[in-house]
Amino acid sequence: DLIPNYNWNEGSQRFVLGLHLFVPKVERSRPPTIGQSYHWFGQGYKDAFDKRISMYRDYFGHQHMEVLLNIISYSELLLIINELTTEVENRIVYDFDPYFHGLITAIPSMKMPKWQYGVVGAHGFYDLQLKHIAAYEPLRSHVFQYFKEIGNSMVIIRELDSIQSCVEDFEFLHRSYHFGLRPTPIRKPGEPYEPGYGASTQPNFLMSIQQACGLLQRQPTTPNTGSIVANCQGAQEEAIQMYAPNQPRSSFFAAALTRLHKFVETNVKAAWQGRAFDSGVLLNVELPGDIIRLLSCLLFIFCQPMVQHFGTTDLGIYGDGWLWAMCTLV
Repeated sequence: DLIPNYNWNEGSQRFVLGLHLFVPKVERSRPPTIGQSYHWFGQGYKDAFDKRISMYRDYFGHQHMEVLLNIISYSELLLIINELTTEVENRIVYDFDPYFHGLITAIPSMKMPKWQYGVVGAHGFYDLQLKHIAAYEPLRSHVFQYFKEIGNSMVIIRELDSIQSCVEDFEFLHRSYHFGLRPTPIRKPGEPYEPGYGASTQPNFLMSIQQACGLLQRQPTTPNTGSIVANCQGAQEEAIQMYAPNQPRSSFFAAALTRLHKFVETNVKAAWQGRAFDSGVLLNVELPGDIIRLLSCLLFIFCQPMVQHFGTTDLGIYGDGWLWAMCTLV
């Protein structure tokens, strides 16, 4: 129920349970209330630990995704991102696209209001023009909910990509020392900057082992010097493979957007582009019939101060994930 029921809050960067549940809440098992034999240091330690993690309850955010990445493999992470992207594709083609064809025909031809109307008059003009669409019953229970689920899926992909990048950066900081890599080249005062300055040509640990092996070969002190040197050389080769930095990867979020872009071009782009312009007309402003006109109308309805259906704003019902879906479709 994370994607359909929880709202993404861009300010706090976390998912919180929405005011209205669109699917039944999942019943999750509760942890045992008494101390178990496998709990280290007894019930007192468990109580202290429970108090510490109590601040991370009742929402789903960065800390929970970080723990998720700690217990799944890299291939499982790719599987999660693939499933989320597939879910977005299905929502676009099988759920939102049929409503697009119905809603776009319901948008009347609208001329730009005169500037004499002012802000209040222009708002009232568009409010009257779109009142029948705002009163359409499946608009919020279906279309807006699809937007929320599309946006929440994209947010989860972005968060997983961001956390994975932080994990890889942290690992690189550990490995960089062994390879003589420094985040900032060390320069003497007044010395000009040169790319690559300060980075050793060989790893630090490799240079140390080579110097030790050379010293043993020049000044053998034990009868098994040859075997010691051979073991050191084997150890250094294993260390090189262990501490070698990973190859830089492309962004998961960028890959998901690229896949969605190709998917939209293949399946719905022709219909979403709207009707062809008349000869000599650069842009049909009054009735373009394209996806952007529909999204702008839905955004106007979404930004209204109060929704009579649920007694609050659409932002309070669907969260910032709705806006993420809008940006994704644009």
